[in-house]
Amino acid sequence: MNKTFSYLLLLIGLVLIVYFWSLNSWILMDSNISLAMGRLAGLVLVYSLLLQLVLIGRTGWLEKIFGMDKLARFHHWNGVGTLVMLLAHPILLTVAKSGDSGFVATFIRLNGGDDVLNGTIAAIIIIAVGILIPILLEKLKYEIWYYLHLLLYVAILLAFGHQLELGGDFRDNGLFVVFWWVLYVFAFGNLILYRFARPIYYFWRHSFEIQKVEKDTEESHSIYIQGKDLKRFEFKGGQFAIFRFLQEGFWYEAHPYSFSSIHNDKFLRITVKNLGDYSNKIRELKVGTKVIIDGPNGVFTTARAGNRKILLIAGGVGITPVKAVAEEMIKDNMDVALIYSNRQEGNIVLEKEVDLLAAEYKNLRLIKFLSQKMGQLDPEKIKALVQDYKERTVYICGPIPMIESLVSGLKAAGLRGSNIIFEKFSLR
Repeated sequence: MNKTFSYLLLLIGLVLIVYFWSLNSWILMDSNISLAMGRLAGLVLVYSLLLQLVLIGRTGWLEKIFGMDKLARFHHWNGVGTLVMLLAHPILLTVAKSGDSGFVATFIRLNGGDDVLNGTIAAIIIIAVGILIPILLEKLKYEIWYYLHLLLYVAILLAFGHQLELGGDFRDNGLFVVFWWVLYVFAFGNLILYRFARPIYYFWRHSFEIQKVEKDTEESHSIYIQGKDLKRFEFKGGQFAIFRFLQEGFWYEAHPYSFSSIHNDKFLRITVKNLGDYSNKIRELKVGTKVIIDGPNGVFTTARAGNRKILLIAGGVGITPVKAVAEEMIKDNMDVALIYSNRQEGNIVLEKEVDLLAAEYKNLRLIKFLSQKMGQLDPEKIKALVQDYKERTVYICGPIPMIESLVSGLKAAGLRGSNIIFEKFSLR
């Protein structure tokens, strides 16, 4: 499946919804357009909710097509559309049925009864989550953000109950009922498969547990994870997963980290820098602790390279996926230049390993960049360091402001967007 086919499926779903709606409600367009459009808004609302479910469900086949960053952006804008439809649906129905009673009285009457309780609760959940998350996004801990999203599953099931009970276009057409059942099974099937069944299956099959915790610098640690038959747990350099450590003080949280080693049959490894409450206590993990791994995810891999000449740009802890993807590239005899940017010397993540790679492989050119001395990295400085950078596929990983600044700067300098590969490694 490719992007075109995915968009086509999405469009076909919308067309079928409008078609089935028209069979029952088009006749109302002259006599009561508010009622007709209110029904349509409700149908599109549920369709967009199911789409949200697929977008946030770490759906493997879809993530391979678009990448996590694009899916997160789709999720955001589809969420905006969902809120619009959520407001339009009850407002239009209230206008359609208000008559001489007045808007407020009719709204209370229509939305206060037991027969619409499922829909009302679903609406409250969606509005609360839809408003709270954008406002508090930067302040929310990852686990709180995660559990808020779980409420959407409840809201969607309640919305389905509301459809079954009161949906005029829904109840009167058996084929339309089947259509919606297919959509719900598809959306929740993908969610259950990728969000829950896959990590549980991998945990059962590979028995992941911590092999050792190794100090990398004063501010970072590497966690080595062993397991059964690791050769069959396949991932690419540059990918990431969500890790849940089943140890007291850790088990109730799951966090995304990039693999900092390439695929092998001995261990998996992540390298974590002390950047917050959770990462600061990562050194307290004990050998033998069981680990649930949800992944791999991400498309920051060699598969996206447009040619055999590569420029890798890593900022700080962004070296973790870059080091892994660099190792795969140089072993494949690609021509690789790596700019490793840090603020200053000392406590540089994986510095010794990167130095050893550069010493061992002549097709890897390592350039260390210290922003405190040399200023902010930009296209002019990149050109001075790697003169043929426009001939290379450019991979960027680091702090989000750095990524955004470099991507816009490189595009302004004449690089095509297709030759600039980046992922923000954020599920939010």
